[in-house]
Amino acid sequence: MFKRILTFFLFFILVSFNVSSLFDSKSIKYTDDIKGKNSSFEVDVKIKNKDIFVEKKTQDASATSIYSEKYLLKEYNYISKDLEYSMKIDKNKLICHGKNKGNPKSRWHLLKNDIWVQDFNFGFNNFLKSTKRKFEFVLINPNDFTLNEMVAVKEGKNLLKINTREIKTQKIKVTLRGFKSMFWKAEIWYDIVDQKLVKYISNEGPGTATITTTINLK
Repeated sequence: MFKRILTFFLFFILVSFNVSSLFDSKSIKYTDDIKGKNSSFEVDVKIKNKDIFVEKKTQDASATSIYSEKYLLKEYNYISKDLEYSMKIDKNKLICHGKNKGNPKSRWHLLKNDIWVQDFNFGFNNFLKSTKRKFEFVLINPNDFTLNEMVAVKEGKNLLKINTREIKTQKIKVTLRGFKSMFWKAEIWYDIVDQKLVKYISNEGPGTATITTTINLK
């Protein structure tokens, strides 16, 4: 049930910048480690008409997020060989369209006061800057467009050593809400200074391999 959601998360682990820093650095590199097997990817960030465009491309897929200048997600698009979809905010509705192995699908959700987060970096920018300890949000499962209620909790500050550099970080734990929190969690560390993602640890569900994503620093 959770595998498709978590694969989606791991595909789109990004970096979080302040808007002003986008002019200094438009891309950043990460490395995924699965059972000692490493693969790298790079994420590009651009500003167009005040909106923030975040794009990631791999050999098999591409994904683009569009944020407002206040870090509110407006649109998300994904395409691969077997799966493609588009999610977009229209007033208080979240409208989803796509194809799974050639089969068309569509669905919409009334958000009311819910905050939509579809990745674990820009979506947490305001939460990281706030004094709040807990942040509740909703996330869409791209496999069937069901809505999942999630929660992120701040768990303390840590000094992480990446290569030869030490970074002061804020740790966050992400789970589904309620009893479902027992089935899966993600641990994420963000740079306290600029909120960029530094490290991510999780898996794709019970019994699957742990994936560790780490920022590449010079």
